[in-house]
Amino acid sequence: MKEKLSILDLDEVLEIQSTSYQEQDMIKFISNWIDDYSKELKDKIQYYTQTYKSGDKEFTNLYVTKGKLSKKEYYPCFVSHTDTVHDIMDTPLYIDEGENLDGNKCFFGWTTEKSDFKGFDWRVPAGCGGDDKVGIWACLNLLYNLDKCKLAFFAAEEVGTVGSKKVDKKFFKDVGYALQTDRRGNDDFVTKISGKWLSGKEFQNKISSILKKRNFKLQPNGGLTDVKAVKSADIDICCANISSGYYNPHSDDEYVVEKDALNTLGLMYDIAKHLGNTLWAHKAPEYQIYSGISSWNKIKRNNNIDYAKDWIKQEEVNDWNRSFSSPSKEKGECRFCSAEARIINNSEICVNPDCNECDVQYTMDFMDDYGYNGGAFYDAEQIYPVTDKHFQLLGYYSPAKDKLYYKPKEIAYQNPKQIKMPF
Repeated sequence: MKEKLSILDLDEVLEIQSTSYQEQDMIKFISNWIDDYSKELKDKIQYYTQTYKSGDKEFTNLYVTKGKLSKKEYYPCFVSHTDTVHDIMDTPLYIDEGENLDGNKCFFGWTTEKSDFKGFDWRVPAGCGGDDKVGIWACLNLLYNLDKCKLAFFAAEEVGTVGSKKVDKKFFKDVGYALQTDRRGNDDFVTKISGKWLSGKEFQNKISSILKKRNFKLQPNGGLTDVKAVKSADIDICCANISSGYYNPHSDDEYVVEKDALNTLGLMYDIAKHLGNTLWAHKAPEYQIYSGISSWNKIKRNNNIDYAKDWIKQEEVNDWNRSFSSPSKEKGECRFCSAEARIINNSEICVNPDCNECDVQYTMDFMDDYGYNGGAFYDAEQIYPVTDKHFQLLGYYSPAKDKLYYKPKEIAYQNPKQIKMPF
């Protein structure tokens, strides 16, 4: 390990202005920094860009590779996005140091506005763009500290993961796992986003001691970001999104706690050193909706077009419940986490979706109302498909209602065009 893990100052990255579809300055900064660092190395760092169009707008993704793999090796990959939600200002973005309420050093942004007094400017808050400049800072520091790794910088994440939806799948052919830090706070290790599992229990167990050491916890409810798009592109490796140490994101009052950002950088480095250049394959399971008579008629009438839009959850739950078998049986406690255990389809299951030890998998949310709406996160009822460790469907569990819905013994209607879950 290098004497100092962070060799690129965080405030140096934070002061660069970048917004969706206007990310040229950030890409130039990253490229120049890599060029300067590459001069120190015998084997130069390789990178390339890919530019696309979205309507009348243009965006660019940047891909970086350091080191050459030996046989049966894979690269760890670190992901971030180059845009922020903050508009580019005519005035400079200044980054200052301060302290939060806990006395920890933090960075915040400000700029100037003309006042009515001649020769006098007002100093006003301006978003520092920790979302996701902390991620860029972490990626470049990891590039410096690791002998073999890849970086992917995606454009226009803030307007719907536009860049990562155009991910170059060939770049990920020799990637063993991918980590991103693009989340507020300081202790979340996101394992699922909008119903899409990012990793499996074996991977999570493998790094559990590192997470504990760095005071991180598994978080199954994550907001949309690039690693979700990577998984959705059928790139079947373990991924994660990790808290970055920024707070009040998407506002002029945004700030970054240096201690938290450094801890996240240390976590990513520790994971990469622990896992090395190994492959952690993971395919997120997908299930088709079981539709009762009412929803079948709805699908038939609308030819599947508006089904997700018109889906009535309670109607579906009632349909499932009527078609499933008898109520679940209680079976004491889970021997791993002490939560209640039940019997479902002759299999003992733990009703704790976050239990990382038992063989039962709580896979993607069957209903998931967790999302981002008007600047606020919300979390409503979820129904989890419950599988065994081989991903064979056993039934469904609703934590909110504490009910187990059994796998139907038969489905009355078969629709060859039956849609998959709309989440």
